[in-house]
Amino acid sequence: GTFNARTGYDAIIDAAKANRLATAYFCASDTIAMGAIRALGELKKLDAVSIVGCNDIATSRYLNPPLTTVRLNTKLMGDIASSLLLIQINTGHNTPSKTQIVPKLIKRESAKLVNV
Repeated sequence: GTFNARTGYDAIIDAAKANRLATAYFCASDTIAMGAIRALGELKKLDAVSIVGCNDIATSRYLNPPLTTVRLNTKLMGDIASSLLLIQINTGHNTPSKTQIVPKLIKRESAKLVNV
């Protein structure tokens, strides 16, 4: 999709029409998750399907139900990427590196979490 609310909305509607609605969806962004929640509300399936978004945008906590999401430290990601780029520019070295930044699950009401 195009990473907008319509993407999530259409995906849920299409799945419901095909009688293939899953019990849980992990959406690539909170915005996509918002569209999915809207569709589930229209289908009266909010209690039967869990939705998790990604990014923890400010409005995610104000949805109905509030959105369970994965918080990414995008500032740290950008800082590290720019530092690595500057090292490459200044030294001419193009040595691959691996950096792990641990995301955080923000538990809210859009997902029925079990043993998490």
